[in-house]
Amino acid sequence: MVYIKNQKGVSLLELLVVIAIIGIMSLIMIPQYSKYKQSKSLALAKTQITNDIRTVQNYTFTTLKFGTGPGANFPKGGYGIHFDKDSSSYIIFADMGNNPNQTYDGGEFFEEAALPGDVEIKNLEKRQGSTGAFTPVNNIDFVAAPPYGAIFIDKIDPTTPGGPEELKITFANNGSVNCTATPENCDSVTLSSSGFIQ
Repeated sequence: MVYIKNQKGVSLLELLVVIAIIGIMSLIMIPQYSKYKQSKSLALAKTQITNDIRTVQNYTFTTLKFGTGPGANFPKGGYGIHFDKDSSSYIIFADMGNNPNQTYDGGEFFEEAALPGDVEIKNLEKRQGSTGAFTPVNNIDFVAAPPYGAIFIDKIDPTTPGGPEELKITFANNGSVNCTATPENCDSVTLSSSGFIQ
């Protein structure tokens, strides 16, 4: 006599249904995760740039010296940030020399800050005067000058009539993104000559 045991298990049909459900969920979740990751990278880049602008302004009010050893000095021109279009990083610099020029010169390198993920600076613009339009530029320097942290944008004293009032940095997740056509893939930081950051 042959006895058949009551075996418990999963049938092939049940297994195929579970695999199909996992596949459908993956098709829905993977694009959403990708969008989440891109938006998180943009948010992190905006926070990083904003924090570094504030840090540079704070360096101007501290006794942070540039260089090492006995030759280290407080930069007479303060500290600044040099931005290049189509770059995934920017340079924090110390405006050195007896006659500071509010511009990044090679020997003034302090620190390079890399943007998170695949974020890249897409556009740099400055606005002339209080009612002017934004003008695109390929690179630009922002300097917080001592003793009171005056903001120089593109070497122009903030008290100069008609000088740059704002600097706008636009960045995107992918270097090929056109921020005008797809603004949802981009974000920006705007710095005014009064030190206000948006």
